[in-house]
Amino acid sequence: MSLNRMKILLAGLALSCLLGGVAPGQHEEDLQAFAWVDDSNYGGGPRANEGLFFHYEWMHLSVLRPDVTTIGLMGDTRTVAIGTVVDPVTGDEEPVFRVQSNSHDTGFLRSPLESANWFELGYIEGHQGYTFNAFTMSTQEQRFMLNDVDVVFSDPPGVSGLKHLEGFIDENLTIIEDLPVTFEQIDVLNTVNLWGVEWMYLYRTHPGRWGGLWEFGVGVRYMEFDEGFKVNALGGILDDSTWNTEAENHLVGPVGFVRWFRKAGRWTLAAESRFFSGFNSQNIRQVGTLGSKLTNDPDADPDESNITGTQGFPLIMTASSFKHSRFFSEWSPGVELRVSFDYQVTRSISLGVGWFGFWMDGIARASNVIDYQVPNMGIDPANNRQDVFINGPILRVLWNR
Repeated sequence: MSLNRMKILLAGLALSCLLGGVAPGQHEEDLQAFAWVDDSNYGGGPRANEGLFFHYEWMHLSVLRPDVTTIGLMGDTRTVAIGTVVDPVTGDEEPVFRVQSNSHDTGFLRSPLESANWFELGYIEGHQGYTFNAFTMSTQEQRFMLNDVDVVFSDPPGVSGLKHLEGFIDENLTIIEDLPVTFEQIDVLNTVNLWGVEWMYLYRTHPGRWGGLWEFGVGVRYMEFDEGFKVNALGGILDDSTWNTEAENHLVGPVGFVRWFRKAGRWTLAAESRFFSGFNSQNIRQVGTLGSKLTNDPDADPDESNITGTQGFPLIMTASSFKHSRFFSEWSPGVELRVSFDYQVTRSISLGVGWFGFWMDGIARASNVIDYQVPNMGIDPANNRQDVFINGPILRVLWNR
């Protein structure tokens, strides 16, 4: 089921509950959503609502960016030949070398704000109740264009003993050296998707000495944190390359809940927290092609193709398509905090503002699990455990909560 359909279904379910009739133990007058507020202090002041309730939040959330990493093999360099010079004494051509390192990293990624929605539908009577929650965030997209990008690849020798990025550097095709990998332009797209559902049993205490109430809950949560890192690279010896890496985090596990709230007239101050212990099933996939214009066909059009064995191009490497997938299991704890200040507009309807924050660990981020090697790239799980912090302001609409 798509996230949009899920939101429509939840909204429809809530509306049908609001209009469909009286819940067990709920009086007719409790359903008068637009009745005047009774905010007198007679009899101990305002009481906590009971019966069916609904709660919606619009959020403006920032997702912590992934750890900064290089576009290319982290911390590595290659000594490459960039041309030849003529020895004035012998008249022979000699190679000219430079040390190539990665010129760009993912520091350009930011933590932009994205819209999100939180739905809660539940029922409580006396001390006990239950609640069902659903959460979705709009896809976070960041796109960047980078120019003159040096990328270092791991280049182990092939069957013939030659490296994949070795080639002739002179017109006479006699000098073989490591060739540099420099893309004239790369297009980077990073995406983040986040959603989850939760069911919870609630227990509400008697009012405390100072008028506040506590709610405690236990339940189960399922959520997904999915990220994609896609690169399209043009120019250079690996012209027209692409690699698309996706890291899916499927988390499921028990969740604990505690909420404190206090009413004063029309106003309600509330703070709540959740504690999540998730089993994270990570599914990391990668697909792409390196050097799609490389060919060993000597009759290919040199304006449309890069012919192997010619000056400045690899000797043995041709276009290489790849598809990888790996699965990992991690423990992903999480802590969630919400603080809100609500104003009761009518007997059943309140409006509020607040702040939401959620921290979790053990999350795989797509840009950090790429193994830069020729000819087939790969997945590197060495950094598949990162912490993520999500936070932002919220606007709330509550019915009978």
